[in-house]
Amino acid sequence: MPTVEEIQAEVVKSNEAVNLRLAEIKKELDANKTELEAMKAKGERPEASAEHGKKMTELEKSLDDNLKAISQAQAELVSLKGDLTKRWEQMDEMQKAMQRGLGMPGDGGEAYKTAGQRLIEVIEGKREVFSAYGSNSGVRAADLPQLAMKTFGNEPAFMGVPAAEVRKALSTTATTNLIPPLYLPGYMPLTRRSLRIRDLIPMVPIDRNRVVYIRQKGFTGVTPAAVTSITQTGGLATITQTAHGYDDHDRILIAGANQAGYNIAGYIKVLTANTYTMAVASGTVSPATGTITATRMNNYGSSDFVAEGATKPEAQMFFEERTANVQVIANFMKMTRQLDADMPGLRQGVDSDLIYGVLRKEDIALLYATGAGSQISGILTDPDIQAYKWSAGAHGDTKTDAIRRSRTLLELADFEASGVVIHPTVWEGIELEKSTTNEYIWVDSQASMGGLNPYAAGQALWRMPLVVTRAIKADTWLAGDFARAATIYDREQANVRFADQNEADFINNLVTVLAEERLGLAVRRPEAFVAGTFDNAPA
Repeated sequence: MPTVEEIQAEVVKSNEAVNLRLAEIKKELDANKTELEAMKAKGERPEASAEHGKKMTELEKSLDDNLKAISQAQAELVSLKGDLTKRWEQMDEMQKAMQRGLGMPGDGGEAYKTAGQRLIEVIEGKREVFSAYGSNSGVRAADLPQLAMKTFGNEPAFMGVPAAEVRKALSTTATTNLIPPLYLPGYMPLTRRSLRIRDLIPMVPIDRNRVVYIRQKGFTGVTPAAVTSITQTGGLATITQTAHGYDDHDRILIAGANQAGYNIAGYIKVLTANTYTMAVASGTVSPATGTITATRMNNYGSSDFVAEGATKPEAQMFFEERTANVQVIANFMKMTRQLDADMPGLRQGVDSDLIYGVLRKEDIALLYATGAGSQISGILTDPDIQAYKWSAGAHGDTKTDAIRRSRTLLELADFEASGVVIHPTVWEGIELEKSTTNEYIWVDSQASMGGLNPYAAGQALWRMPLVVTRAIKADTWLAGDFARAATIYDREQANVRFADQNEADFINNLVTVLAEERLGLAVRRPEAFVAGTFDNAPA
């Protein structure tokens, strides 16, 4: 069916044809009139002239032909005007139907679609053509005229939309995205590291707000040994005790010194049969005074062979009551109810991020929380765990060697290492260690490493399960018998709640989203952990 523009063009063309015919008739009549006037001026009688009769006959025939042509043109003009009126009536009916939200007239109720909508449907159907020209944000309207020509060629119209209209529409929307992009729900969260410290420690659920437990400090005989003298230099006490009979890394309790800094229990290093060393506070006055004794705390009683009728040896134990308080780790944020309702996926992302924030804080707190105020007590802040410095090793020791020596300290204390925690930069240094022939040492050490991915379960270093994480500082490592020496007590696992009941939130259409957990940590055997420090390479 012709368009409105085409009908209007035909009307104009028909009018021009009628006007042209009328002009030709007028011209011929004017010429005949001029000729008659000339004949009269000569005294001739036009009706008696044969030539004049012939011309009159021709003029009558021409006039008749022109009148027929005019009649035909006028009929065509009436028809075209009728078509134009019909098209305008249809357009008016379409507009009214569109305003009522109905379908196109006679289309069975299908929703009305504008020329722009039909154009988009065509383009969507030929997206493979446009994809080579588009971008992540959709096909730019500025590119569509050229693409339309590539796709539809020189067709005067497509999908009922005249090409002229398309070009005009495209030229007026060149700065917009004609095809909208696909919007994904929610948002892409920040990068999250693996949280692995909790995986090392057994967990017990509880329904109380604190845990009281008894820590055994020692198990030994009842008779302490006399100490001859103690001197101290740079935080290292040298203790003289005749025929002490101790072994490296025995745990010895010193008592009776007038200087309180010596009255502690610590691990010793044997120098001779009569001397050994133990770490003390560097400011302790030297030499020690008082009636000083030493007791081996890890002797496991005083069991021995006993003759018939002889007195059996007596044993004693030392205990300490400890409390692991359940504490709260939490964070929250506010969001509008409209945003919560109108943006699909946002709520799930917020919930996930808030919970991750709680668990990330827990990951660090299990190591470094001080127990002050409302904090739990972390492993590395326990004053009774073992300590080792890189500088205390043998000349030439690498950081890898220092970590291996911490395993030995655990074994000397009768514990088995169930994990070691190091910083990513430390692990990098270990993997990049080279031999004297410039070959990487650790890259093929599968037996020692126990795997390839230190960030996932299964990796090992010196046969100790390895955790590589930023939760621990770069100058520190922690080796320990996590499975036997510590316990997480979960009062409430990490969860999310939301509310709008308080007055401020209710009247402002705000929702408070809260994530929290409640937990406690008990370090029941602190000597089962070794906190290592990368201070300086051994001299």
